[in-house]
Amino acid sequence: MILDIIVAVIIILAVIKGYRQGLIVALFSLVAFVIGLAAAIKLSVVAADYIGKAVKISDKWLPVISFAVVFLIVVLLVRFGAKFIQKTVELAMLGWANRVGGVLLYGVLY
Repeated sequence: MILDIIVAVIIILAVIKGYRQGLIVALFSLVAFVIGLAAAIKLSVVAADYIGKAVKISDKWLPVISFAVVFLIVVLLVRFGAKFIQKTVELAMLGWANRVGGVLLYGVLY
């Protein structure tokens, strides 16, 4: 009984989150994480050189900071793109399809 209630609450929260974000933002959030991780792995060494020259940071912390900076920049750029595309979809009066898709996606993910 308690497990059923917990599962129902999780599904309800997933549906609410999917409705609020929509399919476009949900998919782009997943893509942003994957691309951000890949870019941070590949570019953190290059970013560490630039950050090390610009700011006095211990060599011990430089790789961690450069990884975080690259990851955050990529994720934010992809999220801004997703918001722009979502506004375009809403202007085309397809916002309902976006929200239904978000509900379905989050329902499956959770």
